[in-house]
Amino acid sequence: MRSTLNLGLIFLAGVLLASSAVPLSAQSQTSPSQVTPPASSNPIVWVNTDSGVYHQPGSRRYGKTKHGKYMPEADAIKAGYHASGKH
Repeated sequence: MRSTLNLGLIFLAGVLLASSAVPLSAQSQTSPSQVTPPASSNPIVWVNTDSGVYHQPGSRRYGKTKHGKYMPEADAIKAGYHASGKH
């Protein structure tokens, strides 16, 4: 009987500690550096480094050319790459 009571108290103490350690609202919050911007503000494009053309997400060649890299669209434009004619 005594061991059952001790186990029950230990379990209850564990539940109380776990539920009060970090509020649920704090668990779901992210720091500003972890927040991802909306996709429309600066999408990640696939740049074909051989042709100098970048492809939007969802396009046929996005991530599929032999030579290329992912980068923000604004950076691709600054680097002199241009958008493909087909999206």
